[in-house]
Amino acid sequence: MNADEYIKQARRHYPSLPQDLIESVSVIGISQDKIRQNNKLRFEIIDYLEKNLDEIDLPLIRYIMQIETECADLELDGCDSTYFETVGQMLFCLGQLEDVQLLWNAKFADFDSSIRFDGSYFFGAGIDETITYLETTKIEDKDDILEYLKDSVDDVKPWLNEWRRRVYVRFGKTT
Repeated sequence: MNADEYIKQARRHYPSLPQDLIESVSVIGISQDKIRQNNKLRFEIIDYLEKNLDEIDLPLIRYIMQIETECADLELDGCDSTYFETVGQMLFCLGQLEDVQLLWNAKFADFDSSIRFDGSYFFGAGIDETITYLETTKIEDKDDILEYLKDSVDDVKPWLNEWRRRVYVRFGKTT
């Protein structure tokens, strides 16, 4: 199966993914050879999504972010931090407030991701919108996330619009 076939099959099942599609990109409980094979397909899917970013693929992008987080957390051979970062930028670009917890989990998967995923990744929907969302919703790490993001605002604010523009250009999105 190639990335195009995978995405076509995934789209027929959104918002969930069938077990065979999950297993073909997973990294948990499988041999190192199977991890390499699954990584190859997952990286092809990420490359495809990078060129064809569409909100319709949000369930798949979220699932891939979970896998990339697991890769980093388990320090598995063959996982690639460049793809991890690309998926984080996709989530930023799509700007869904519900992804704050997913990005928080990614930020603390390992030491490198704690640096890679700075405050800007959390503000895809906007600074005020994100802070308000966190103040009014119940999510697992709400207090820690809110404290971190409020502390990040002054550092992020001066260059967030330029970074947003660059990310949007990368994924072919307009403002």
